[in-house]
Amino acid sequence: MNPSLEGNILNRVFAEHNAGVWAMFVHKGSPRLMVTPAYNAWYLVRFGQAVTEHSIRELLPELNRALRSYRKDKVTCRYEDGVLEVPRVKPARLDLTDTALGGLSEYDMLLGAHYTPPRPRRVKVNLLDPYVGHIMVAGTTRIAGKTTLKRVAISTLALNTSPDRLHMVMIDLKGVGMSPFKHLPHIRGWASDHEEAGRLIRGVAKELQRRVEAESTDSTKLILVIDELADLINFRALNDLFQEHFPTIATRGAEMGIHLIVGAQNPSRLSLGAQLRTQMGIKLVGHVEDATIAKSLTGREGTGAHLLPGMGSFIYINGGDSPIRIQGYYLADVNLMVDRIRQKWGDVKLPPLVGADRKNRKFSRRDWETDLQAARPVFGANWKWVPGSSGIGGELKEGGKKAIIEAVFGKGADTGGSNNKRANEIIEHLTAEKEREVLYAEAR
Repeated sequence: MNPSLEGNILNRVFAEHNAGVWAMFVHKGSPRLMVTPAYNAWYLVRFGQAVTEHSIRELLPELNRALRSYRKDKVTCRYEDGVLEVPRVKPARLDLTDTALGGLSEYDMLLGAHYTPPRPRRVKVNLLDPYVGHIMVAGTTRIAGKTTLKRVAISTLALNTSPDRLHMVMIDLKGVGMSPFKHLPHIRGWASDHEEAGRLIRGVAKELQRRVEAESTDSTKLILVIDELADLINFRALNDLFQEHFPTIATRGAEMGIHLIVGAQNPSRLSLGAQLRTQMGIKLVGHVEDATIAKSLTGREGTGAHLLPGMGSFIYINGGDSPIRIQGYYLADVNLMVDRIRQKWGDVKLPPLVGADRKNRKFSRRDWETDLQAARPVFGANWKWVPGSSGIGGELKEGGKKAIIEAVFGKGADTGGSNNKRANEIIEHLTAEKEREVLYAEAR
């Protein structure tokens, strides 16, 4: 659609409501419209004395209706800090190109672009900067673009930093989002199941303890990547372990060269939500369900995170600085990027973390694989899918847990105590398997 015509439509609404603002291409020699791949950003010109952010925000429904009438399609505008964001009819991705990758330094992570007159600028963070600490990426699953943003950040970090100077530990219990990074030369631990995740958390805690006792920050950064925090702490044994070690890792880790990159759909619903938000130096908040969640995650009113269109649209918050809107880069082929990283640094094989070896097994009660094998067909026969907003969800039919207990422990086995606890762990594990099947099918 023609930005000039849409500008006239916006101005007609502003005039009808005496808004005291105007949408212009140029004002006093300065560009006031930024055309991005996904949206048009109008830097509104104010000429009224009583113009407030709230008064302009209240006009969003009227602006949406006026543009919808013109386009004959739904439009959701967003306003923040003097900028009116109008989505394009056919939003495009912001591809990660070699030009964007140019000029990056060691420990740089590229995130996206911020569009402000007169030209866009890259948004990146560097782990050596004291304000960074830990990074949280939040937003609605399969809408916000969390996985793509994390892939770009991790890829650019690994591309620009030698395995001698950067080690990574990754927990991805769905085995999808971070799986391409399993063979990076920087990897010192990888987990796609609960048992391995427990070992890695203990390993990171042990490494932090070693650095604290040695009173050394160590010249090598260690990154713990958790693809989706809810997958981890919804499993009771891992939740207890994470709650035990998280406060120390979060408060002491960064100064000792240990950093977290955490993905979370809605951290405010998690038991560690408030502490998690407090400890994250960098927050990237994508599309969320409503304004209340947007305020909870960003710590600020009026960011409009619930109005973001998804597809890599994020609010970037750097400590106490004002939030800025960024468009995350899109990485078309993550496997190709991993190959590029391996070609640059070679196929280095780093040793596993001390304390993450298989001898230290908190989860080794009975033979886990044997119990899973016995329970899997019974679980499948008693599982039913339940439609939900995320497209993934289900539950056991009535009597399903009892059937699993009897399949594992024998007919007539006690359904309480340790048997019930074991059944819950098996059900959580097999539920994750079911979700993984769906995600793999969608990815193909």
